[in-house]
Amino acid sequence: EQTLDEFFHTFNALFQRDKPIVLTSDVMPQDLKGMPDRLVSRFASGMVAEVYPPELETRVAILRKKAGLEGVALDDEAAFLLAGSVTANMRELEGALMKLSIHASLSKVTVIDGTMVRAALRGLGSEEAMGKAPTATGVVAEDEEQDDDVEGEDEP
Repeated sequence: EQTLDEFFHTFNALFQRDKPIVLTSDVMPQDLKGMPDRLVSRFASGMVAEVYPPELETRVAILRKKAGLEGVALDDEAAFLLAGSVTANMRELEGALMKLSIHASLSKVTVIDGTMVRAALRGLGSEEAMGKAPTATGVVAEDEEQDDDVEGEDEP
Protein backbone atom coordinates (compact mmCIF):
# COMPACT_ATOMS: atom_id res chain seq x y z
CA GLU A 1 0.00 0.00 0.00
CA GLN A 2 2.78 2.42 0.93
CA THR A 3 4.62 1.63 -2.32
CA LEU A 4 1.47 2.34 -4.35
CA ASP A 5 1.03 5.67 -2.57
CA GLU A 6 4.62 6.64 -3.30
CA PHE A 7 4.22 5.59 -6.93
CA PHE A 8 1.02 7.65 -7.19
CA HIS A 9 2.76 10.77 -5.87
CA THR A 10 5.79 10.26 -8.10
CA PHE A 11 3.52 9.74 -11.12
CA ASN A 12 1.58 12.92 -10.31
CA ALA A 13 4.75 14.97 -9.81
CA LEU A 14 6.09 13.92 -13.20
CA PHE A 15 2.71 14.40 -14.88
CA GLN A 16 2.28 17.91 -13.47
CA ARG A 17 5.73 18.88 -14.82
CA ASP A 18 4.77 17.59 -18.31
CA LYS A 19 7.47 14.93 -18.13
CA PRO A 20 7.10 11.90 -20.40
CA ILE A 21 6.05 8.77 -18.56
CA VAL A 22 6.31 5.37 -20.22
CA LEU A 23 4.84 2.32 -18.53
CA THR A 24 4.62 -1.19 -19.94
CA SER A 25 2.41 -4.07 -18.95
CA ASP A 26 1.11 -7.30 -20.37
CA VAL A 27 -2.48 -6.19 -19.70
CA MET A 28 -4.51 -3.10 -20.50
CA PRO A 29 -4.83 -0.50 -17.68
CA GLN A 30 -8.45 -1.41 -16.93
CA ASP A 31 -7.43 -5.08 -16.49
CA LEU A 32 -4.82 -4.40 -13.80
CA LYS A 33 -5.84 -6.39 -10.73
CA GLY A 34 -5.30 -4.93 -7.26
CA MET A 35 -4.35 -1.51 -8.60
CA PRO A 36 -6.14 1.51 -7.06
CA ASP A 37 -8.69 3.18 -9.33
CA ARG A 38 -6.87 6.52 -9.10
CA LEU A 39 -3.79 4.93 -10.73
CA VAL A 40 -5.75 2.95 -13.30
CA SER A 41 -7.56 6.10 -14.44
CA ARG A 42 -4.25 7.96 -14.81
CA PHE A 43 -2.71 5.09 -16.79
CA ALA A 44 -5.74 4.95 -19.08
CA SER A 45 -5.72 8.73 -19.63
CA GLY A 46 -2.54 8.59 -21.68
CA MET A 47 -1.79 6.95 -24.98
CA VAL A 48 -2.37 3.22 -24.67
CA ALA A 49 -0.91 1.01 -27.37
CA GLU A 50 -1.50 -2.70 -27.57
CA VAL A 51 1.54 -4.49 -28.97
CA TYR A 52 1.14 -7.87 -30.65
CA PRO A 53 3.79 -10.51 -31.29
CA PRO A 54 5.46 -10.07 -34.69
CA GLU A 55 4.19 -11.97 -37.73
CA LEU A 56 6.18 -14.86 -39.20
CA GLU A 57 7.96 -12.72 -41.80
CA THR A 58 8.98 -10.19 -39.16
CA ARG A 59 10.26 -12.95 -36.85
CA VAL A 60 12.28 -14.38 -39.76
CA ALA A 61 13.74 -10.94 -40.52
CA ILE A 62 14.64 -10.40 -36.86
CA LEU A 63 16.14 -13.89 -36.68
CA ARG A 64 18.25 -13.30 -39.80
CA LYS A 65 19.43 -9.95 -38.47
CA LYS A 66 20.36 -11.46 -35.11
CA ALA A 67 22.13 -14.37 -36.82
CA GLY A 68 24.08 -11.93 -38.97
CA LEU A 69 25.11 -9.87 -35.96
CA GLU A 70 26.27 -13.03 -34.18
CA GLY A 71 28.09 -14.36 -37.26
CA VAL A 72 25.79 -17.35 -37.54
CA ALA A 73 24.98 -18.77 -40.98
CA LEU A 74 21.30 -19.74 -41.14
CA ASP A 75 19.70 -21.05 -44.32
CA ASP A 76 16.17 -20.02 -45.39
CA GLU A 77 14.50 -23.30 -44.41
CA ALA A 78 16.06 -23.14 -40.94
CA ALA A 79 15.02 -19.50 -40.45
CA PHE A 80 11.38 -20.20 -41.37
CA LEU A 81 11.23 -23.42 -39.33
CA LEU A 82 12.64 -21.76 -36.25
CA ALA A 83 10.56 -18.57 -36.56
CA GLY A 84 7.42 -20.64 -37.22
CA SER A 85 7.96 -22.89 -34.23
CA VAL A 86 9.12 -20.47 -31.55
CA THR A 87 6.36 -17.87 -31.35
CA ALA A 88 6.00 -17.12 -27.63
CA ASN A 89 8.43 -14.21 -27.56
CA MET A 90 11.56 -12.87 -29.21
CA ARG A 91 13.83 -13.73 -26.27
CA GLU A 92 12.86 -17.38 -26.60
CA LEU A 93 13.52 -17.22 -30.35
CA GLU A 94 16.94 -15.62 -29.81
CA GLY A 95 17.70 -18.24 -27.15
CA ALA A 96 16.86 -21.05 -29.56
CA LEU A 97 19.13 -19.46 -32.18
CA MET A 98 21.99 -19.22 -29.68
CA LYS A 99 21.57 -22.88 -28.66
CA LEU A 100 21.67 -23.88 -32.31
CA SER A 101 24.67 -21.65 -32.91
CA ILE A 102 26.59 -23.22 -30.04
CA HIS A 103 25.68 -26.72 -31.19
CA ALA A 104 26.72 -25.92 -34.76
CA SER A 105 30.01 -24.52 -33.56
CA LEU A 106 30.78 -27.56 -31.39
CA SER A 107 29.78 -29.86 -34.25
CA LYS A 108 31.90 -27.88 -36.72
CA VAL A 109 28.84 -27.17 -38.87
CA THR A 110 29.15 -23.97 -40.89
CA VAL A 111 25.47 -23.44 -41.76
CA ILE A 112 22.46 -24.14 -39.56
CA ASP A 113 19.99 -25.95 -41.79
CA GLY A 114 16.44 -27.29 -41.55
CA THR A 115 17.58 -30.74 -40.44
CA MET A 116 19.41 -29.31 -37.44
CA VAL A 117 16.46 -27.08 -36.52
CA ARG A 118 13.94 -29.95 -36.76
CA ALA A 119 16.12 -32.13 -34.53
CA ALA A 120 16.55 -29.31 -32.02
CA LEU A 121 12.83 -28.49 -31.98
CA ARG A 122 11.97 -32.07 -31.06
CA GLY A 123 13.76 -31.46 -27.76
CA LEU A 124 13.84 -27.68 -27.49
CA GLY A 125 15.18 -26.76 -24.10
CA SER A 126 16.65 -30.21 -23.62
CA GLU A 127 20.43 -30.09 -23.59
CA GLU A 128 20.52 -33.82 -24.32
CA ALA A 129 18.48 -33.39 -27.52
CA MET A 130 20.61 -30.45 -28.65
CA GLY A 131 23.75 -32.53 -28.07
CA LYS A 132 22.41 -35.33 -30.25
CA ALA A 133 20.99 -33.20 -33.08
CA PRO A 134 22.21 -34.31 -36.51
CA THR A 135 24.77 -32.11 -38.19
CA ALA A 136 24.45 -30.90 -41.78
CA THR A 137 26.14 -34.15 -42.90
CA GLY A 138 23.56 -36.24 -41.09
CA VAL A 139 26.11 -37.46 -38.55
CA VAL A 140 25.20 -37.08 -34.91
CA ALA A 141 27.82 -35.04 -33.04
CA GLU A 142 28.12 -37.77 -30.42
CA ASP A 143 28.98 -40.29 -33.17
CA GLU A 144 31.70 -38.03 -34.59
CA GLU A 145 33.54 -38.16 -31.28
CA GLN A 146 33.48 -41.96 -31.28
CA ASP A 147 34.80 -42.56 -34.84
CA ASP A 148 37.55 -44.83 -33.58
CA ASP A 149 35.21 -47.14 -31.68
CA VAL A 150 34.51 -50.51 -33.22
CA GLU A 151 30.79 -51.04 -33.85
CA GLY A 152 29.18 -53.15 -31.17
CA GLU A 153 32.10 -52.71 -28.78
CA ASP A 154 31.38 -51.03 -25.45
CA GLU A 155 33.42 -48.10 -24.23
CA PRO A 156 35.67 -48.88 -21.21
